[in-house]
Amino acid sequence: VLLGAPTCAAVPGGLVIGQVTDANTKAPLAGVSVTETAAPTVGGTSATTADPALKGAFYWFFSPTTGSVPLTATKALLGPFFTTISAMPNA
Repeated sequence: VLLGAPTCAAVPGGLVIGQVTDANTKAPLAGVSVTETAAPTVGGTSATTADPALKGAFYWFFSPTTGSVPLTATKALLGPFFTTISAMPNA
């Protein structure tokens, strides 16, 4: 239910898209939770796809943060891993 006039306005932020692979075997690693370190509720989970053009375990999510964004990747029995990406605004 919408009360008021509908709008379609851009919001600050951009898409974070990536691929998760095993550091030793370079094989796709599905089921990894990738989140913003400072905002653990912002994130996605890596999954494999049947699309032959996408080889690997991909994740994507919308981030309200732009610029340098620290990410945390976790999976049961593998512990957390940390990296920082550069999120482009309006991307």
